[in-house]
Amino acid sequence: MKDVKAVSFDCYGTLVDWQTGILAALTPVASPAMTPQQLLLGYAQAERAAEAGPYRSYRQVLRDVARALLGASTPHVDVLWKSLPDWPVFPDTPSSLRRLQRSFKVAIVSNVDRDLFAGTVKHLGITPDVAILAGDVRSYKPARAHFDALVAALHVTPGAVVHAGESRFHDVEPANALGFKTVWVRRVAQGHSASGDDAAQPLLVVDSLEQLASELGC
Repeated sequence: MKDVKAVSFDCYGTLVDWQTGILAALTPVASPAMTPQQLLLGYAQAERAAEAGPYRSYRQVLRDVARALLGASTPHVDVLWKSLPDWPVFPDTPSSLRRLQRSFKVAIVSNVDRDLFAGTVKHLGITPDVAILAGDVRSYKPARAHFDALVAALHVTPGAVVHAGESRFHDVEPANALGFKTVWVRRVAQGHSASGDDAAQPLLVVDSLEQLASELGC
């Protein structure tokens, strides 16, 4: 963790408790037979499939996810993207980001549309120094476009950036391959994440952003 100039974060799942947000949006309109775990695992599978094709806005991705989980003819096709700006941040997010921003540039690297992110950023407790979003690079992590744009915006090498994410598939694995210092923020039990699962190994594992800030001397 030497020579760190910036700390970048995935947003949804890492800074934002998207599982609470997802379940709050889907549970009232989903089949009563679907358990919370089934909804979250179904979300992970449907989101990966929707993001794997040609680029479309995240709003459209979430419409595909809603159809996959609620049925092709669901009248609730917009339930996820409309709820996204109100998904809650984790309790440690604002204070930890403020701690980190006193010593480092803080960046957000997220698979989201900029207009939807505008609702989320109000809850983060800071204005990030850099935000690289899917609509900017017309791509979705784990593709490398977000990470290339990040180092260009920060004017640093990947090795000067700590990249932290809850998803080993979307964040740890691609950031490892590109030479970032990686942190897995272990927000949920393995196998129960709306991000799905992956075997990529980070440089550091933490259970909270407060722990990460302390590890970085903030």
